[in-house]
Amino acid sequence: MQRSFMPEHLPANYLTHMNGFIATASADKRLKPAHISLYLTLFGIWNRYFFMNPFPISRIHVMQASHIGSKVTYIQALRDLHAFGYIRYYRSESIGAAPQISILPIKISPVAGSKMLPDRPGNDPAPGSEMAPFNKQIQKSNKENGAPPTKKQKKVTPEKPDMPEHPEDVVIFFQQMRFDPREAPRFFNHYEANGWHQSNGLPIRNWKAAAEKWVSNTPHFKIRNNASPNNRLSSGPSNYTDPL
Repeated sequence: MQRSFMPEHLPANYLTHMNGFIATASADKRLKPAHISLYLTLFGIWNRYFFMNPFPISRIHVMQASHIGSKVTYIQALRDLHAFGYIRYYRSESIGAAPQISILPIKISPVAGSKMLPDRPGNDPAPGSEMAPFNKQIQKSNKENGAPPTKKQKKVTPEKPDMPEHPEDVVIFFQQMRFDPREAPRFFNHYEANGWHQSNGLPIRNWKAAAEKWVSNTPHFKIRNNASPNNRLSSGPSNYTDPL
C-alpha cells in the first residue's frame, strides 16, 4: 500500500525537538559529522512539511543540502540514523516514487545525568528487513566507484537540468497557479525518475514551464477555484509549535 504524498500532520515543537537533538547528539558517540549534517537537513525538510510524517525526500537534493558528496556515505549515514532510532526510512514501493522519511520524537530524561536517547516506539519493526536495500545500494556503489575510467575516455560535463530544490516547491507552485494539487506529486515523481530529462534525452531547461505543459496535457484537468492559502503571519504571541 503506497503512502500519500502529503502525510498526516503531527504536533511538534521546533525548539524543544532541536534542543533535544543537540543534547542527544553531544552524548551519542556513534554520531559522526555526516550523521549530524544529514539529520539537520532532514529536520529542515520536515519543518517545511509542517512536521508531517512521513514525508518524501530526493536523494540528489538531500546530498546537496547536507554537503555529502559520496553516495556511499549518504546511504550509510541514512542507514545508521534509521538503526540508531533517530528516523524511520521507508523505501519507495513503486517505480518512480520517492522514498519517505519519518522523524522520530526525542525525549530528554528528567533524571539528572541520565543518557538522552531518541525515542523508538516499541512496536516498530526491526530495521534489519528495511535495511536490506541499503546494503545492495552500497555494494552497487562500491562496484561503480571501483572501476576507474580508461585512458581513451574523455570527461564531458553534461548540461545540468533545471529542477526544483525540494519536492514541496512543486506543491507550492501548483497552489500558486491554482492547478490540481494531485498532479504535483505525479509531475515530480515522473521527472525525478527520469533525472529531470525530457523523453528525447535533453535536460529540462525550465521545470515550471514543464509543469504548465504537464497540466495542459492532463485529461479532464480542472482549475482550482478556492482562494489562496491564508497568511500565516499574525500579530499574536509566537507559537513555536508552528514551523519557523
